[in-house]
Amino acid sequence: MRGDDAAAKAALQSLIREFPDAPDLADWADSLAAGDKAAGTALKDAVARSVARWAADPALADSGWDPGDLYWSQADFLDELGDSAAAKAAWSKAADAYAAQAARSPLAVPRAANFGLADALFHAGRTAEAKALYERLLKAYPGEFTFNYDYASVLKEQGDAAAAYPYAVKAVAVSYGDNWLRAVRLKGELELALGRKAEAARTVDEALARTVPPKSAAVRTYRYVEALRALSRKISAAKG
Repeated sequence: MRGDDAAAKAALQSLIREFPDAPDLADWADSLAAGDKAAGTALKDAVARSVARWAADPALADSGWDPGDLYWSQADFLDELGDSAAAKAAWSKAADAYAAQAARSPLAVPRAANFGLADALFHAGRTAEAKALYERLLKAYPGEFTFNYDYASVLKEQGDAAAAYPYAVKAVAVSYGDNWLRAVRLKGELELALGRKAEAARTVDEALARTVPPKSAAVRTYRYVEALRALSRKISAAKG
């Protein structure tokens, strides 16, 4: 383990020991499990108790958390532990909590309250509900990057590259910075999946030519550029 990883682990363990009753416990445990599965597994029951308690506590709002976010963190944590069935159930609870939050909005199709809902529905396996919600959101907010990108990603994971493609194109058009790099990669992946290899190569190579990558691998942009480079190599291999 590298020194910075060991320091991060020690800091998380210290937080968990000193503030075991904090609503942040699931989030801390999720981060800990990403680097140490065994340490995360030992917290599984404590996280379940914490989320159940805080999700029903009106005082939760004072902490800056809401029930949907708690269940989301728990689902992520369970995914890290490899417990996909329990994670799916937690995603479903997150979806229900976000839906309740959205229902309290005075807007017919609230924007912010639905950011987490559609994704949680998809992860919960409630695919038909997720697709229907994305359609409603994109009708109301056609220029929103997150909805276009996420819906394209959902459709891609469902194996429907043709349906996903227009939303990926839109995501590229309305984004910039790191989000643009993510959207370009998705567009290139879909073009490759659709057999449009020359177009996929052009999409990725033009993006790489326009981008000056940071020198540090610790910067998120660096990882997105590296992902584009890997996709470029994959496209080249596919072209033969």
